Amino acid sequence: MNIACVPKGFVDMNKPVHGLKEFKKSKFEGLVADFTYSNYLLDEQNVDEFAGNMSSFLELCKEKSIQSDIIFVPSFSISSHGEDLVVKYVESCISISGSNGCRYVVVRPPSNKSTMDYIIETKQFYLQFAELAKINNVIILLENQCRSFNGHFIRGEFSDAEETANIIDQLNNEIGMELFGFCFDLGNCNVGGQNPYEYIIAMRNRIKIVIIKDSLGTNKNALLPYSNVNYFEPQTDWKGMVRGLRECEFQGTLIMDFSSTLLATPSFLRADLMRYAYKIADYYRWQIELEYRLKKYKSIILFGAGNMCTQYLNAYGEKYKPLFICDNNSLLWGKKVHDIEIMNPVKLQDTPKESAIVICNIYYDEIEKQINEMGISNEVVRFSDETLDTFLVHEN
Repeated sequence: MNIACVPKGFVDMNKPVHGLKEFKKSKFEGLVADFTYSNYLLDEQNVDEFAGNMSSFLELCKEKSIQSDIIFVPSFSISSHGEDLVVKYVESCISISGSNGCRYVVVRPPSNKSTMDYIIETKQFYLQFAELAKINNVIILLENQCRSFNGHFIRGEFSDAEETANIIDQLNNEIGMELFGFCFDLGNCNVGGQNPYEYIIAMRNRIKIVIIKDSLGTNKNALLPYSNVNYFEPQTDWKGMVRGLRECEFQGTLIMDFSSTLLATPSFLRADLMRYAYKIADYYRWQIELEYRLKKYKSIILFGAGNMCTQYLNAYGEKYKPLFICDNNSLLWGKKVHDIEIMNPVKLQDTPKESAIVICNIYYDEIEKQINEMGISNEVVRFSDETLDTFLVHEN
């Protein structure tokens, strides 16, 4: 799973050299090519200029060894720009993606389509790009939207997960190969008052990209996660997002979009904010991949026999049953948790090489150091129960 970032607020897409140099210092593994907020007019006369700037940006990323394999096509209104112009910009982005080795192009639906024939018109709009996408080895991604209505933001196109999943399946079936997928925008989901877990489960492996951003639920601001808090509780369902992606075994790209927070932050502090944002994204990656990693191993040994151990056994004890549990507390040796014996950590020296040691204790660094000093080379997995449904269940 990769972690990428939206450039707005840190990289000036029109003069990107300095921003890319600073971005390189962050730990983000990729940068999204998004010219939505560039300051030149997107019209008939500027298609070539747009294509040139996009290509130059991608070339510059390559020179600086910055991965940029996702392009966002600017949003358009057909009534304002005309469908021919919209098509030209989409085709330009697909062609640029192909020539630069980009894998995904996010094509947002053009607004002002009639609602009566919405599905038919949507399919026709996207199908016209299928052949070009096939030639350029590019996957086109649809994205859930929100829209303004009488001064309020409400659910927009592709906010119905089951309907959108059917549209994607119909597009791929008609082409005879997977050329269409989905980009899930958590911020838009939040604005629409939707349950992210249910949405993700409905979309499943159609999701290739997840845009992680917080919002106040009433506007389209892109805030740093955990910005919207009420009485110590986040108002965005981060746990639902993690559980959904974990259940679907998501292995795509996480895109951090906290551009509103970045732009409101003094430029002197933005580099530190970038590093913190990466830590948040890396935390999500850890949580999402947890079960994906557990299933790789032939056997599991747990280190730590407290509440976190119980949480593991409640959630995964039957699916990934441990051979035994070890703990540094000698008073627990010989006792059992869920009928699994607790042993002296020296027993780890007899651990089969294909087994993983799962740390179920918040002192991860200390325990991992102890394991290394014992000369044990088995892979170590850090378990966390913070996103489990059983998080509040404790031992009697």
